[in-house]
Amino acid sequence: MSERNERLLALIDKVELVPCDGRGPVGWVYFVVCPDTHRCKIGFTKGAVEKRVASLQTGSPSQLAMIVKHPGTPDTERRLHEKFAATRL
Repeated sequence: MSERNERLLALIDKVELVPCDGRGPVGWVYFVVCPDTHRCKIGFTKGAVEKRVASLQTGSPSQLAMIVKHPGTPDTERRLHEKFAATRL
């Protein structure tokens, strides 16, 4: 694993994930990383995360890897985007 991905995982460990509180569709919040570009996608899906990653993979020439999967809501995803806004590409 690259140094950047290790730093990303360390940051994710520090994030307080918002618990599912029943306000909004409950599903999964996920982090998908592309090791070649060191870019990370934060997303939400009500379905299977693996199916969503497979869908993302069709548009990527590089192998993608899911590094975090956590129960959440669209609000959870929004808060994570806010948390990582300073590192957004």
